[in-house]
Amino acid sequence: MKIGIISSNPIGTGASLRGRYIANALKNNGVDVYYFKPHPKLKLYLDYLVFTPYNIIRALNKKFDYLMVLKPFPTGGIAGLLNGCFNGSKVIVDLDDLDHSYRTGIASKLIETSQKFIVNYSDIVTIQDNTELKNYVIKNWGVKEDKIIDIEQGVDVKFFDPEKYSYKKPREKLGIKDEERVICFSGHLNYTAIEVLDLMYIFKKITEHVKNVRFLIIGGGIRLNEIKELAKKLEVFDKIIFTGQINDSKLMPELLMAADICVCYYADREPNKYRNSMKVREYLALGKLVVCTNIYDLKKFKDYTIQTKPDLNSFYDGLIEAIYKKETPKDSLSRRKFILNKFSWDKIVNADEEQLRSVEKIGSKKAFEIRKVLDSDYEK
Repeated sequence: MKIGIISSNPIGTGASLRGRYIANALKNNGVDVYYFKPHPKLKLYLDYLVFTPYNIIRALNKKFDYLMVLKPFPTGGIAGLLNGCFNGSKVIVDLDDLDHSYRTGIASKLIETSQKFIVNYSDIVTIQDNTELKNYVIKNWGVKEDKIIDIEQGVDVKFFDPEKYSYKKPREKLGIKDEERVICFSGHLNYTAIEVLDLMYIFKKITEHVKNVRFLIIGGGIRLNEIKELAKKLEVFDKIIFTGQINDSKLMPELLMAADICVCYYADREPNKYRNSMKVREYLALGKLVVCTNIYDLKKFKDYTIQTKPDLNSFYDGLIEAIYKKETPKDSLSRRKFILNKFSWDKIVNADEEQLRSVEKIGSKKAFEIRKVLDSDYEK
């Protein structure tokens, strides 16, 4: 069996990373996988104009039993459907959220219409373990339930392994003093990153009440300058370390290791119903102390994070609690063990239960359905 994986979104985005992690996990389990190198990000959304035909040409030159498309945008979705039409591949479309929910007006309608078309003409739809997302596409897009397979958002636990990285070295490189507590946010700062603007106001309040605290923002995107300008306006710019776009993903765990506290602030708004946080899983895989809100996907981590109500005052209180919390090595190990047992990519895609030695059964065999369906269908 041969599987191709192509991302509609550019390099460094959550979709492209999810695709790479799935590809690596499948390879580790003996599957023949071809992962298309993600395209670069262009300004003014020229990706659609330039890389849609580019991906069509790339895809049509390859034959697969299955071709998985990460995000049903035209950049990868059209290439997938044409490959299925002309080369006979069965097309898998992976949904990790609802992109149109971040927009309004005509832009929202255009995105939803195009994605609904691509999803409905695919053979299989993989959706993260997210009831809200699954129910939406069944009810509003007319996707048949038996066409949908749950595939959790996972973590490459070998890559995000705290034993491989130093706490002190990245802090020295970033100019962080030993006595400073570092609060970190990481993510792609595109149109979905509106909550990072909210975090600026929380950071401002913290600096007024806590000494020796710094903020580390890892990532780049179209909102980066807007976030910097707000930080200057609030007079917290000098307290924040902006790394900018990280083109080499290998640097991500090293930079995260510099943090004492990592954050995921999801406000209670429509788009966040359909998201599964990759970053919270990465933070916990590194054993980090995490502060997040107590809604939707994030509820899965309530026993291993400091959770707050989804408002700025409550989140501020949660961060203050984290700043003064006395951490022990057991706390860090407990968080990592939870991720190893529940969210390791190798174990999510591994169909052989004999290889699941340290894993509790996740909803019986639900997390492994994708591999089993592919294998059984291929054998037919």
